[in-house]
Amino acid sequence: MLDTFDARQSSRRTRNTRRIRRTLAAAGAVVAAAALSAPGIAAAEVGGSSPLRPHQPLIATGTGKVTDKMPFCFSGAPGPCGWFVEGTHRGTPIRSGTFFAMIDDEKAASARRCVPATYSGLLYESADDYIAHVAEGRVCPDHAGGYVFTGRFDGPSGFGRFREVSSGRGRILVTLPAHGSVTIAIGAHLRVG
Repeated sequence: MLDTFDARQSSRRTRNTRRIRRTLAAAGAVVAAAALSAPGIAAAEVGGSSPLRPHQPLIATGTGKVTDKMPFCFSGAPGPCGWFVEGTHRGTPIRSGTFFAMIDDEKAASARRCVPATYSGLLYESADDYIAHVAEGRVCPDHAGGYVFTGRFDGPSGFGRFREVSSGRGRILVTLPAHGSVTIAIGAHLRVG
C-alpha cells in the first residue's frame, strides 16, 4: 500500500510543478515577512554551530498555532483553502528556532476523505540561517474536527550556514487539530556540497 502511495506521489509531484511554484510565489513574501518580524528571530545566537557533514540527517519537531486560513485559492474558488502555521522547533543540525509554513489544499479538505495538498515551509535557526522546503502530500481528517498533513519533499534549499545543502529528501507530518494548535515533525537526509 505504501509503494502504491509513493508511486502516486511521484507522478503527482511531476504534474504539479507549476502549482508548487505558484504556491511558493504567493506565500513566499507573506511567510518571509512574518518570519523576519517574529520576536526572537533577529536575536537568535549564531555561534556554536557545528559544520555540516556530507550526508547530514535533519530532524526537527515543533509546536505552534494556525495563524490564518488562507484567504485565496489557486483553483479560483472563493473562500479559504488552506492554513498558515507558525511556531517554534527544535532539531539537529538546525538548532532551536521558528517555523513558518503554508498548507494549500485548494479548498478540498473534507471531514470524510483525504485530499491532495502542498506544504511550503521554512525552518529558521536565525534570520540568516534557514532551510526552505516544499512537500507534496495529502490532508486527511483526524475524526475529531481537525486535519493531518503527511507528505514527502525533495530538494530542500539552504541559506546562510545551510547554503551548502545541495539536495535531500524527507517526510513531514503536521497535525492541525480543531482547536488551532499545530505540531510538526520532519525527518530528512540532506546532501551537503
